[in-house]
Amino acid sequence: MTTLEVGVIDGPHGVGKEAITVHELAEILEAKYALFSQFVELEFDAIDQALGDSLEKQIHAMMVGQPLPDNPFADVGDKLTADFVRFIETEGIVKSGVPGVPTEAALEGRNSRLKGRKGPRRTSFIDTSVLVRSLRVWVESNR
Repeated sequence: MTTLEVGVIDGPHGVGKEAITVHELAEILEAKYALFSQFVELEFDAIDQALGDSLEKQIHAMMVGQPLPDNPFADVGDKLTADFVRFIETEGIVKSGVPGVPTEAALEGRNSRLKGRKGPRRTSFIDTSVLVRSLRVWVESNR
């Protein structure tokens, strides 16, 4: 079976008693805001197009006698990851109507990178940028 995976590369997020992993943060954001699910739902047509374009390239390569890669979707992961980052940076999830978005922290300008921990309104889900740098989208095949 081949599946589209939307997730993170795990690592530490935060310090001290507030420290969690990026994976734990991703699970919290999915449970509270359906962040990953909403990306797939709201960007379905773009995801579908990217996957289709990848397959089209593989068919063309096959027709001209080029060797096929083991994973015909290997090239699409980087594009979809960039699309997911852009979705967060432009607050694409706001279109979904999920309660709590934009987040209270974003509206209040809470920012753990600032000395006073408060600044101007910021984008939801981007505080330390660790989550955004850890996002990955890939196609996995269990053949």
